[in-house]
Amino acid sequence: MPQDFSHQNLRGRSFKGQDLAGANFSGADIRGIDFRGANLRGVDFAGVTAGVENSWKITFFITTVSLLLILSIFLVIIALFIAFLYNLFNFIDYAYNGIALLIIFAALLVIAVYRNLGVNLIFIAVATSGIISGLISLAYATYFENEIVPQVFKIARDSIVCVGITVAFTFPVIATVAVLIAILVAVASILIGVGVFPCAILIIILSEANLQDADLSRAKLVQTQFEGTDFTGATLTGAFIEDWNITISKTNLSRSNLRKADLGKAHLFETNLTQTSLYDANLRGACLTGSCIKDWAINAFTNLDAIICDYIYLHQKQQERRPSSGNFAPVEFAKLFQKFLETVDLIFRNGIDWDAFAYSFKKVEVENQGAQLDVQSIEKKGDGILVVRVAVAPDADKGKIHNQFIQSYEFAAKALEAQYQVRLEDKDSLIFKQEAQINRLFEIVEQQGSVQKALVENPRKVSNYNIQNPQFAGGMVDTNTVNADQIGGNIQNNDA
Repeated sequence: MPQDFSHQNLRGRSFKGQDLAGANFSGADIRGIDFRGANLRGVDFAGVTAGVENSWKITFFITTVSLLLILSIFLVIIALFIAFLYNLFNFIDYAYNGIALLIIFAALLVIAVYRNLGVNLIFIAVATSGIISGLISLAYATYFENEIVPQVFKIARDSIVCVGITVAFTFPVIATVAVLIAILVAVASILIGVGVFPCAILIIILSEANLQDADLSRAKLVQTQFEGTDFTGATLTGAFIEDWNITISKTNLSRSNLRKADLGKAHLFETNLTQTSLYDANLRGACLTGSCIKDWAINAFTNLDAIICDYIYLHQKQQERRPSSGNFAPVEFAKLFQKFLETVDLIFRNGIDWDAFAYSFKKVEVENQGAQLDVQSIEKKGDGILVVRVAVAPDADKGKIHNQFIQSYEFAAKALEAQYQVRLEDKDSLIFKQEAQINRLFEIVEQQGSVQKALVENPRKVSNYNIQNPQFAGGMVDTNTVNADQIGGNIQNNDA
């Protein structure tokens, strides 16, 4: 019997490797859960909550700010020390470089926090602040020295000295502190993610899980790992799955329903999107490099802006690469597939009545002047399914055109079907008449056979007459026996 976890608080629990097929997690709090290797086929994740709690966002922010402030103090001390080396008595005058550095570093900190406290950006902030500290120290020290000796001969020497001091004192300290900060941030992330701290949930792990036919509609999955997960046939309608470094690479999303799903900036590298429905979905900034988009479904409201894509495949198992060689230029992918959005796809599941198609196409074309209708392609999808792609003008009402065409086609198909039925009945009547005529011919042939047989059995008498200068009245008699009472006897004709 499927397990029921609906509306429960499951934060931090581990279901690693467990068989949860058909389980009900709807409305549950699954932040921090480990689903690695679990069988989640047919699981109901509708309305689940995953991500980082607000209290721990604040705690994590304060912790990070404190650590970075410590680093800033180190940098200020180093900058002041460099200035002190040049002027033992007036180094306070140059403390402004430390204040300026602190302001710059605070700005970088805000950027890092805005980008979800990424470790990479912290490294950038540290490295940038280190470079800035060296440049500021160099500028102040050079300026100070220029007040004493001629500028032309002193700038080069003092610049070299300051760079040497900066490299000798600043960079090793920065590197050491940067490593310590990175380690602290990484450890904090790991501890929070696995739930060591009370109520501290950062990540839900779904890597390599089986989510076939699972219901993830309206699920909110922030900072979630999906690498290698099988989403075949899953429903993610309205799901919010967003993070600046979210990992959905190499997952199987074939036949999934991602209508209105938010996949902004999602990492979909080598993801299987075969027959995936992405109507009204947000793919802005997502990475699609190496993905298979065979028969995927997108519409004019699918956001393809700023998509990162070097190449894609039109068939599974990395077949039919596009482009065939090289990579797409920036934004080329979006422009290429934007053309497909300016079409109306007409799907026929039981073949096409081309007479009805021609009628409905012409009717819709007349009713939509300026729509620029043009049959772009006819594709056979298997199982008797045919897709006719009709190009339309960019500003055309595609929904209206599609509905009008389908209605006209169905009307014409029914009318033609009645005509076909009448023709079929006429054909049946004609066949009946032809069969009657054939039977009559057979009867005639049989009658001719009977006559021929009678002639063979009773041949007619053949008489030869030699009448030279005869005188008689009456007519010729040609029979076997003639009664001639007046002559006085019977006349017998003997056959020769």
